Amino acid sequence: FGGALMSGAELHANIVETLLAGRAPISIPGWLHFICVILISLVATLLFFRTHPLKGVIVGIVLCAAILVLSFALFIEGLVLPVVEPFMATVFCYLGVLGFRLTSEERERNRLRKMFGQYVSDEVVEKLLSTGKRPDLGGETIEITVLFSDIRNFTTISERLKPSEVVEMLNIYFSRISEPILSEGGTINKFIGDAIMVIWGAPISYEDHACRALRTALIMSGIADDFRRWMKKRFGDKEPPLPEFNIGIGIHSGKAVIGNIGSPKRMEFTAIGDTVNTASRLEGVTKELGVRIAVSAETISAAGAGVKTGKHQNIGVKGRMEKVDVFEFVGFEESMVEKGGNL
Repeated sequence: FGGALMSGAELHANIVETLLAGRAPISIPGWLHFICVILISLVATLLFFRTHPLKGVIVGIVLCAAILVLSFALFIEGLVLPVVEPFMATVFCYLGVLGFRLTSEERERNRLRKMFGQYVSDEVVEKLLSTGKRPDLGGETIEITVLFSDIRNFTTISERLKPSEVVEMLNIYFSRISEPILSEGGTINKFIGDAIMVIWGAPISYEDHACRALRTALIMSGIADDFRRWMKKRFGDKEPPLPEFNIGIGIHSGKAVIGNIGSPKRMEFTAIGDTVNTASRLEGVTKELGVRIAVSAETISAAGAGVKTGKHQNIGVKGRMEKVDVFEFVGFEESMVEKGGNL
């Protein structure tokens, strides 16, 4: 209770024992103590890096227990190994590794947010981060659905509008169609003048990527009709009158290479391959078929039963040796509409 390590009798008994035995506990040399602390720190750091932070607590307790056993064993042999410094080194190593992990993970999260935030919705970014699976930015081949869409007669429209009016039109139109794309988990890969390229299946993988693309195409078609009315209201006084606003949409599903592509100074997360090229060509085929949404047989198959189609034609597309079965997409059965998409 007085704070002493031993009572008076115990202290005297230990003095007598030391005198009779002819030996006293000896503290290990300072340099050896220093080396022990360094070795323990290295071992602790290695173990903490290899284990989950929660398991690291257990590892730290086990390591401290091992230090106590070692210190006691040395004491039995007459050597004194102070345990405070090894204990403190273990604690600091754990805190250091934990801090490094938190800061490095936060940097990685911020990097991914910056990289994908401009392509996908915040919900998709958060889902990507929560899964713990990071996309292989070096390139990987995965199954995706690609959508291309552009504005019909855009060259004529842009010739008859002021530059500021063209920008106004595109910004409003793209803002409107971007909302359903993002809500369906699509990745807005790029805007190409009056065209837009969208990917489903990367960086977040969806089993129903084809259905999501088709649902989005239907919504985009409805937005185009509303936007036609907006164009007439906004630019109805132009002489000669502007061509009627319309869009074309091409959709194709298949394997593509996904990754960061470009030069060291300008990288872009995108998809390349036959699937992308075919989707782009199908968008152009809408003019030939006289339809708004042209979809490949691969996308129809990937979407499953319940897809309603109209015109059908087996055509050759530029840059592809094999012909493509192209369908006009007109809608879904009621059961498919009710399913909807969930991020």
